[in-house]
Amino acid sequence: MATEESGNMQQMRKDAIRRTQEMYQRAKAPPGYSGSAFAKKGPPPPPAPKPPVAAQPKPPAATQPKADKAPQPPSFFQALFADGERNLILSILLLLMQEEHSDPSLLFALLYLLL
Repeated sequence: MATEESGNMQQMRKDAIRRTQEMYQRAKAPPGYSGSAFAKKGPPPPPAPKPPVAAQPKPPAATQPKADKAPQPPSFFQALFADGERNLILSILLLLMQEEHSDPSLLFALLYLLL
């Protein structure tokens, strides 16, 4: 009876090791790989057609943007007032924070909307 339990434990260990190795292989599999030996494999997709070189005219050098001028980030006030809905929620939140009997859960809900 002890040998039967020992053999059963060995079988369970081997099975656990096999499953772990399968999961590890699936984690390393490329995207689109189903991991099943019975999955139907379709024909490979056709290669993408390359556009002809002559069909792409080069733009004139005068119309190309200069690499010297980097776009300037918006100022603090421009970024603050860019979103109208956000400003409305902020103003409601500020008004409710000044009230004595405002519901804290409402304030937290408005803060959550600002995230």
